[in-house]
Formats: sequence, structure tokens, C-alpha cells
Amino acid sequence: MAIHDNIFELEKYLPYQLVKLAKKVTDAGNAEFAAPFNVSLAEWRIIATIGQAGTISSRGLPDRTFMDKSKVSRALIKLETKKLIAREQNNEDNRSALLKFTPLGVELYNMLVRLALQWETDLLSVFSVEEKNTFISSLEKLENRIQTPTQE
Repeated sequence: MAIHDNIFELEKYLPYQLVKLAKKVTDAGNAEFAAPFNVSLAEWRIIATIGQAGTISSRGLPDRTFMDKSKVSRALIKLETKKLIAREQNNEDNRSALLKFTPLGVELYNMLVRLALQWETDLLSVFSVEEKNTFISSLEKLENRIQTPTQE
């Protein structure tokens, strides 16, 4: 098999750069504000999702957290063991449970969100206000382009 004449530099390929940056940002953030509270990345994603929703069906978590079902399931077991979340029967869907915070979970969520927002502010401080707005807008444009590709 012949190698193409075009030179491909993985380090300059946008999907690779985005994955690399996302991993670094996620790992750094988790190490800064979640890991000190014995919360894994998977647990943090679920905590953040429940906190945003209030009460949520367990069935929706894999899609909303970008994790596979088994990883979500393991994280939910850990969160229950830590007494941070509680399950309730879902009368609309017997195959899933409704998840909500315990009082301890609410306390941890509020603390983690405060720390996460402080960390994000510090991270984005490398940008001017205009640069930050352009960066966020650019990310949104890319996401919209992928979700609704134009017909050519």
C-alpha cells in the first residue's frame, strides 16, 4: 500500500487537537476540584447532570454524560454507596429509576459547582473578553455544523 503524497500531520489535525485539548482540560479540572473530594470524572459528570436536571431518569444518563451504560452504572453505584444520590421508582418507565440528590449530594454539588466555575474562570483568563466570546462562538459553530451538515 502506498502512502499518499499529501503530508498528514496528526498534531495539526483539528479532531485530534480537540480531543487532546478536551482530555487535558477534563483531567486538569477533575484533578483540581473533583478528585480532592474523592469524586471520579464519571461521578462528576453524573453529579453535574443531576444537579442541572434536579431529578432525572437513569436511562438518559449515558447520552447526556457521553459515557457508556456500564460506566454510568458503576458510577451510580459508587454515588449511592457514598450516599450522594437516591433512586426512586419511575412510574412512567419501570425499566429505569429516577435519580435525585440526597442532602449530602446537594451539599457536595453546590461546593463542586462553585469550585468548577472558579476553575473555569481561571482557565479562560488567558483570553480577553473578546477572545473568550469568539472562542465560545467558534465552538458552537463547529458543533452546529456537525449536528446539521449543509447539503452540498
